[in-house]
Amino acid sequence: MHLATRNNLEILIGALLKVEGININAVNMLSLWSLLHHAAISNSEKVIDTLLKSGEINVNAQSCGKYTPLHIAVCYKSWKAMAALLKIEGIEVNTKDRGGRTPLHTAISGNCDKTALKNLIEAGAKINEKDNNDKTPLHIAVEHYNAGAVEVLIDERADLNARDKDNRTPLHLAVLCRFCQDIMEILVKKGADVDAKDKDGKTPLHYAAQGGKIDKIRTLINKGANLNARDNNGQTPLHLATKHNKTCTVNILINNWANIHIGDNDGHTPLWHANGNVKGILIAANNKQEDKKVVLKTAALSALVVATVSIAGHAAYHT
Repeated sequence: MHLATRNNLEILIGALLKVEGININAVNMLSLWSLLHHAAISNSEKVIDTLLKSGEINVNAQSCGKYTPLHIAVCYKSWKAMAALLKIEGIEVNTKDRGGRTPLHTAISGNCDKTALKNLIEAGAKINEKDNNDKTPLHIAVEHYNAGAVEVLIDERADLNARDKDNRTPLHLAVLCRFCQDIMEILVKKGADVDAKDKDGKTPLHYAAQGGKIDKIRTLINKGANLNARDNNGQTPLHLATKHNKTCTVNILINNWANIHIGDNDGHTPLWHANGNVKGILIAANNKQEDKKVVLKTAALSALVVATVSIAGHAAYHT
């Protein structure tokens, strides 16, 4: 019966269901898959309807991995089966598997299309539900480069700043992701916190600077990211860019007035960590800032002298 259901053998299924004493809730001894799990793979609405009409079938049965038939349908992209399951009275759309993932998490990790995603949400899928790693569907969408899912979730008011077990937001993950410039820009445009800190005290800009991700750095700076934010080690994005010898990044940060004199928890400034070209850039920036201080100091003294002379002359005139 399980094989017939999995392979969409409708005539055989009909014949077997007429056998006296057939147990429609029987499960595979190893996987604990039910007939409805197999029907979900077949992607046949007719097979699912046939099983439902045959008796009291458990529509939320869980396998050894705690997958429901709905998990299986979205995992295998069986959209017809998913649609049929969502019509069933009593279907649970937020049941979690062994990893704490709901069918919505599973659908997004499989890069489902927007229509399927919207159907799940309309059926009651919770958009901010967390898995065992405290990841929401939005975290999963970012990790799997699913820009379409990101847009749908944001439109449905997903929490842009939800935290996973590492206290990272979807924006942290977008910065760490190699291919997520477009997703990162969507998140930032919609109001994601550009200065959110993870468990290590790092902001998205720390990770962008450490990786030398120029486009992401510019996006964050343009949105007002704090260039001098300090992580748990007291280090700024400039410290990390210097340590990892990211020359272009160091130039960008300095040109946007990152503070080159901030010491970390050990009192070390970015220059202490520098070598090669980066060291030269920092020394030049330091000299430039020192020259600027001298110019400003000289200008201030000149202004003071002029003011003093003016006051003295004014006093002499009225004496």
